[in-house]
Amino acid sequence: MLAVSRIARGRVAALDLPAARAHPGVVEVMVTANRPALALHPDDKSVPFSFKLDLLQDDRVRYAGQPIAVVIAATLEAATEAAALLAPRYEAGPVEVTLDAPGGYVPESVGVGDPGEMRHGDVEAGLRAAARRIEATYETPLQFHNAMEPHGVVAAWEGDALSLDMPTQGTALTRMRRPRCSASGRKTSTSAAPSSAAASGRSCCPGRRCWASWRRGSSGAR
Repeated sequence: MLAVSRIARGRVAALDLPAARAHPGVVEVMVTANRPALALHPDDKSVPFSFKLDLLQDDRVRYAGQPIAVVIAATLEAATEAAALLAPRYEAGPVEVTLDAPGGYVPESVGVGDPGEMRHGDVEAGLRAAARRIEATYETPLQFHNAMEPHGVVAAWEGDALSLDMPTQGTALTRMRRPRCSASGRKTSTSAAPSSAAASGRSCCPGRRCWASWRRGSSGAR
């Protein structure tokens, strides 16, 4: 169970870990102090669509709803109750909630390497000469839920190998991205079960699940 931030910017000043860990059914509470190390730097962009992997790397809060702890318990109910017992205290910082907020910048590149800014023609002159002009401001959230790819992963240890089952269109990118998440050196098998195969423009096995598996030290897929 993820315990998430209720502020949009700042740092986690304290968590009541003894209370959460003492709750019946709790196995462990993972926080910055005891989280596993990443294999690569959080800012590393190993694939074109990579985002920064915070993953409890420090106590900073960068957005509302950011995971600040992971509660591992025997049941979902126990994990949910223990997460509430963490009672986080924050040191909140100023937030920027509009596109014109101070600190805005143009990135060097966006997406898969497109320029951060593109211009064509004289927009202002075209607007002045237009017979009709409509002005509106549209803002979209950085994160959004897409039902085609639910935000869920099933993880299971199979001997010394970790098997991950996740819905994704980017099976190859998932296999490339997984090794940076762990520096443990243990064998890993990442399985992407793309129920959205049709959406990615590929047909596979009608009526059957398609798998793309990767194991460290090999390039095999099935």
